[in-house]
Amino acid sequence: MRIRVSTLILALALTGCQLKPEIEGELFYQRGLVTEEGGEFSFRLCRDRQWYSQEAPPRVLTEQYAEATQNREGLAVYVEGWGVHSPVGWQLLQPRVIGGDLNSCREHIEGAALRAFGVSPNWVADLSDTKFVLREAERLRTLGFTDLQFIRDGNTWRWRGDVKRGRNTLNAELMVFKRPCFDTADTWYFLTAELYLEGQLFRGCARYGDLGRLDLASRYSTPPDTYLRDLYLLLRADGRARLLIDNHTEDQSLDVRTGHWRRMSSGRLLVETEGDGGNEDTLLWSVEQDGSIRLLTDDPNFGRGLQLVRSGVPLQWPQEREVNLP
Repeated sequence: MRIRVSTLILALALTGCQLKPEIEGELFYQRGLVTEEGGEFSFRLCRDRQWYSQEAPPRVLTEQYAEATQNREGLAVYVEGWGVHSPVGWQLLQPRVIGGDLNSCREHIEGAALRAFGVSPNWVADLSDTKFVLREAERLRTLGFTDLQFIRDGNTWRWRGDVKRGRNTLNAELMVFKRPCFDTADTWYFLTAELYLEGQLFRGCARYGDLGRLDLASRYSTPPDTYLRDLYLLLRADGRARLLIDNHTEDQSLDVRTGHWRRMSSGRLLVETEGDGGNEDTLLWSVEQDGSIRLLTDDPNFGRGLQLVRSGVPLQWPQEREVNLP
């Protein structure tokens, strides 16, 4: 099956006080929990309590779920992968990670498009648009390889880079294969990784990064008939933000502000926007268990405690992302 990351056309339009973004394509990448009872599989997002029946769970999911749970029904297992939205909820088509529990939802791998890792020795390599950073636990060293050269050969993705160490230049090659891999906790991964450095071969698994953006990138709005004004917030996966405020004035004018957003190390959400008049706003939000966000800033326009609920389907990484991922 060929996975195609959909083109996202994010159009903010207001019709009857509702955002009308257009989304083309079918496949989405999501993460959450899967459980099985009586031969029936169900899935829910990490930040959602609603379970959705899986009408045709992939064979690898049923096999790895049985391994992870030792054939015990009702246990929740962490999973992430590509799927589609259907009338009965999100359906998983191609798993990329199977294993772990609810705590796995707290792993975000910020700032990395892809993470490769392994043991014996312990190593982690985080790949971004311009470099990959290798951390070796035993040698207590971190190396950043730049000037990346990317080569794809069938189901093998290669990134070559170098880093200067004094008068010497170290060369490294990171390779990722479409081949199943297991970590020391018996978590299953769709991707296998190898890294060559100074004649040494590092072996391990690989997975997607930037999962924090995946969790938060979406549309948010005030609940109906709750506040005197309506707010609509769009958080794009590339870090851009757009805030639309409807004050329900007689001239029906709208206050539109654009800016950026990021997840802070504390897990809170920071949104910085600027309006047409140059007015700047820095809004700090808490991320609630039900997927909504709540304003922590004492803002004179919005007050403290304003709640926005998530609406619509989740957003994905933009197609213009420079990293070519398997």
